Amino acid sequence: MDRSELASLIRSELRLAANVGDDAAATDLLARRYYEGSLPGQPAPGRSTYVSTDIADMVEATVAASVPALMVEAVVEARPRGSEDVPQSRLETAAVHAVLFDLNDGGIALQGALRDALLRRHGWMRAWHETREEVRVRTFEGVTREEVSQAAASGAFAEDADIEWKDERCIVTETVELTRLRVMAVDPARLRWSANWQRATLDGIPFFAEHELASVSELIERGYPRTIVESLPDAKVEANELPLPAPVPSGNKAGRLVDTHRCYYRYDSDGDGIVELHRIVLGGETHILDDEIVGFIPYAQGVAILSPHSLPGVSLYDRLWPVQNAKTRAVRQWLDNAEKANNSRVAANRRLVDSDSLSNTRPWAPLLVDGPVEGNVRELGMVDVGPSMLGLCNYLDKTRSERGGAALDLQAAAAQIAGETAAGIERQYSVREQMATLFAVTMAETLLRNVYSLIHRAMREWIREPLTLELGGTFADVRPGEWLPREWRVKKGLSLADRSRKRLALESVITKQEALIQGGYNGVLTDPAKYYAAVTDWCFAAGLDVPSRYFTDPASPDAQQAADANAKAAKEQSMRQEAAVVQALRIEATKVAADAKAKQGELGHKYWQDVLDAEIEMAKLGLASVKEEQAIGLARSAQATRGAETPAPPAPRGGEA
Repeated sequence: MDRSELASLIRSELRLAANVGDDAAATDLLARRYYEGSLPGQPAPGRSTYVSTDIADMVEATVAASVPALMVEAVVEARPRGSEDVPQSRLETAAVHAVLFDLNDGGIALQGALRDALLRRHGWMRAWHETREEVRVRTFEGVTREEVSQAAASGAFAEDADIEWKDERCIVTETVELTRLRVMAVDPARLRWSANWQRATLDGIPFFAEHELASVSELIERGYPRTIVESLPDAKVEANELPLPAPVPSGNKAGRLVDTHRCYYRYDSDGDGIVELHRIVLGGETHILDDEIVGFIPYAQGVAILSPHSLPGVSLYDRLWPVQNAKTRAVRQWLDNAEKANNSRVAANRRLVDSDSLSNTRPWAPLLVDGPVEGNVRELGMVDVGPSMLGLCNYLDKTRSERGGAALDLQAAAAQIAGETAAGIERQYSVREQMATLFAVTMAETLLRNVYSLIHRAMREWIREPLTLELGGTFADVRPGEWLPREWRVKKGLSLADRSRKRLALESVITKQEALIQGGYNGVLTDPAKYYAAVTDWCFAAGLDVPSRYFTDPASPDAQQAADANAKAAKEQSMRQEAAVVQALRIEATKVAADAKAKQGELGHKYWQDVLDAEIEMAKLGLASVKEEQAIGLARSAQATRGAETPAPPAPRGGEA
């Protein structure tokens, strides 16, 4: 297939594509004008010019309610392939989140796409990459020339690296190419796709294109042939796109704007009967500027309200424009009624009443009458429609909430639920949040999941060198070129009320886990891994995107090292305690032995003291007996000496000897 034939096929696809033509242009333009408050149109002269802005108010309230939930890191996560893959899946999820929101204006792009989805039926984001050169200078000390040569031969340095030696130091200067991934929101009016496509994703779509206005200078800078680029006609406005920028002066040929279409088209280019996905750049309507085979379409699409069997969804404009029309008309009539009530019509006798004073509606202005007032001036009666219009406006507000959700009502919900119990407040918030939560969940399931998947694939295919990112408060090197394809999933419970309920439930779980661990059930009913999972989920529910700043994963190397150190310290402490107990027991035993010995010595001393005392008593008794015997002997001797006439003493009694 030559390029002219390919250009003809692309033109045919563009003519038959969806999102092209006057109908699409009219719908898109009406949606924007309703959002801006310029529709419904101007009333008759002299009537109220009030315009209700229900569509804009609902869009902004829904964005305010959805963005905080969608920008949390844990909303979309990579699905792990197994328990051993959980750390790597979390690393890749954090890396994709960092690329989207830290290295790009992801929050602004997400808000733009969300507003487009709410107002214009679908929101789009595109990814592309930029390559730039950077000079790196690295210094190595303590290495030999042979080691540097081996490192250079193994590809550690760029081929054109400059290696210089200074005082045993090796200085390597090299120029490297760095690839940066960019993400932006895309105007839906610039996009085209196969009209018969009925799926909500771009996987397998036969044709997709984006219309782009580019200057001649930009196209030449991209490397397209200058002769062809300069021959392209001036850009023209398509029906459903915004007007062209200010015209470029005729003398500035390089700044002249031309039409280009970045197309993704599936056709068989090698004749094997299997179509390949090509990225084709069409300049004007006739010139193919570029044609290359690519692996994927770098666009992500999302909707807030799904439409069955359709790529675009349903917008708040589709659901609320009748409400805005009716409310505008009702409030205008109410204001006109109030104006008439304050400036009522008067019937007067023109011959007797001054016409100038009659037309002066200033408060307390005098009415000049020639003659009696009665019969000459009469005020015409008018019905006050204020209460009816107030009831109608309340009805329209209720209809707006039923069709577009209660995000706007929730901004003033505190006044509506005053005096309610906690359960009643939660119930009312839950009911009011249902549709707004549905919008956020649908955007997460479509746009956000597609964006994460797109960035992950773009990083795998476009970024080959290691990428340094700040993850969890620390810098880490990731290698997207080594990643494998991932499936992505969306966590449920995105609304503030859902997250509050989840946070309270997790706090109860954490309290019970702490009680179980302290009660000796560690490893039986819970364990540190489950406790870490609970506190991590609590952080995400509380809006803390990086739980690793506050808690350490027990499965991480640092945690394992700390656990080993704690176990070693606990063992040493236990050994010290056991040694202290043994020492205390030894001291106690020594003390008991000393006390026993002392007591035994005391008892021995007392025993021998008693024996000694007894012997002394016996000795005393023996001495007394001897003395008595001596006395008896002396007495007998004296008696014998005195003669027989002296009577003998009585014999001693038994036991007295």
